Amino acid sequence: MPLTASPCRPRPAGSSASPEHPNSPSSGHGSRLGLRPKIADMQLTPHEVLGRWLLMTLGEMGGAGSKQAVLRRMRERYGSQLTETDHLPQPSNGEVKWENRTAWQRNRLVKAGLLKPYQEHGDPWALTEAGWAAHRDLVSGQGQ
Repeated sequence: MPLTASPCRPRPAGSSASPEHPNSPSSGHGSRLGLRPKIADMQLTPHEVLGRWLLMTLGEMGGAGSKQAVLRRMRERYGSQLTETDHLPQPSNGEVKWENRTAWQRNRLVKAGLLKPYQEHGDPWALTEAGWAAHRDLVSGQGQ
């Protein structure tokens, strides 16, 4: 029997699941078979959006806050904009996906010079001078 092309072709990031894919979320077969859709097929809030929200939240909090306080404030302010998938636990550690992804985005903002690095365990998440400038740009609409 000759090999034929698989109906399961890669899709560009952000595209919806293919209706003909037998395990796509829309087909209903994946859940019945106990299979989960791939992360790429799930809708997650983009890292860039989480980063903007983090900068806005820290600015509103006076420039610094504990991880727990910052995430709580982000949930209060932006929780209605999070997707259903954002609220699922990470398979690796059980942390809620959007919280885990926000922590990773914090690390990227540290590398970009917008947030202060940890000096010791328990340090707050804090804006640098460049982070304050980015916050002001977001508030004025220039950092969208």
